Amino acid sequence: MIGKVKFWSVNRGYGFLVSPDGKDVFVHYTQILGNGFKNLDENKTYKFDLLETPKGFSAQNVELAENQ
Repeated sequence: MIGKVKFWSVNRGYGFLVSPDGKDVFVHYTQILGNGFKNLDENKTYKFDLLETPKGFSAQNVELAENQ
């Protein structure tokens, strides 16, 4: 699935992506792929695996979409 950053808190290490169908998807920095400091940049598109949890939707295996 793909989505754009809706909100990201560098200090807290979490935020939300918005999927193409309008779902808010929670993302924690531990689910961002790669090494070093993990951050999401606003106005960029990311691809991820969607997981439905009792608290809502959550993103896993988050990485920058190839067309960025």
